[in-house]
Amino acid sequence: MPFIGYLFIWAELPFEFVLLRVGGTPSADTSSLAAALVARIMLGALYAFVALRYAWARWTTVALGIMSAWFVLPALPGEWQISPSASMITAAGVACRLAAALLLALPQRKLEPQAEQQTAS
Repeated sequence: MPFIGYLFIWAELPFEFVLLRVGGTPSADTSSLAAALVARIMLGALYAFVALRYAWARWTTVALGIMSAWFVLPALPGEWQISPSASMITAAGVACRLAAALLLALPQRKLEPQAEQQTAS
């Protein structure tokens, strides 16, 4: 589930910098784009550490998912007024991140080694 939310984060990028461009200097646009790209790459690295079963990455992802929903969901009506399609992508991404946070907050089950499973049967 975190990876589906990660895809939605990348899908938001064109809306942020092409369709919803309100104004500003070109240098501000370049630094904003660089910051957005670095943030997405860092989140991808965090998800990779979650897949490698690091506990710190798991709980960091849970906290970021809950905070993402807390701060982004109240802004969706305003985004809907500007661009409904961008708002739908943002809402889908937040829903995936919140679902992933809730699933990652559940107790983690232990994996049994393959050799023990074969000898038990």
